[in-house]
Amino acid sequence: MDFEPKPDWEEKLQEVEVKINNSPLTNQARNWFSNLPKPAQIAVVAGTIFLTFTILNIFLKILTSILTIAVLIGILYVIYRFVLAANSHGD
Repeated sequence: MDFEPKPDWEEKLQEVEVKINNSPLTNQARNWFSNLPKPAQIAVVAGTIFLTFTILNIFLKILTSILTIAVLIGILYVIYRFVLAANSHGD
């Protein structure tokens, strides 16, 4: 059997980076940003940072909610098993 060698992740990462850098949309955004006055560039960077942290905050809140629900379900299951075990021994 022929096994393919493991992919070189650094090489693949460089290929993706080249594709992104050569993307017309990336070049267009870079040109747009470069043509902005300095205060506008600062505002765009600040807005981007704010938006990034807002999205991260939303993601973490959703993740926390999912984990909380999973823990509560686990606790309810354990309580249910104890009640079921107590009822089966009490009969």
